Amino acid sequence: MDAQRIAGCCRRHGVKRLWVLAQRPAHDGCGADDHIDVLVDADDPVSLLRLGGLQMDLSDLAGRLVHVITLGGLGPERRAELLSEARLAYAA
Repeated sequence: MDAQRIAGCCRRHGVKRLWVLAQRPAHDGCGADDHIDVLVDADDPVSLLRLGGLQMDLSDLAGRLVHVITLGGLGPERRAELLSEARLAYAA
């Protein structure tokens, strides 16, 4: 994904930071290459409509399904685990 296009998408949807998570074999029968998992930190509480729009826009940019996980929706242990494996792709 192009960094400038990611930045534009993040700005439109109020995302302060976006990380791309390390790919793992999926438990739902899909291969790890079928999707991309991202973790986001947003300015305000994120509505389902905003998350849906962000997911659609990022999926269009990536050319495959993007799963969006919000930083605020994770407990401290899980958050630390995911951030230790993630690559920061955007920061406002």
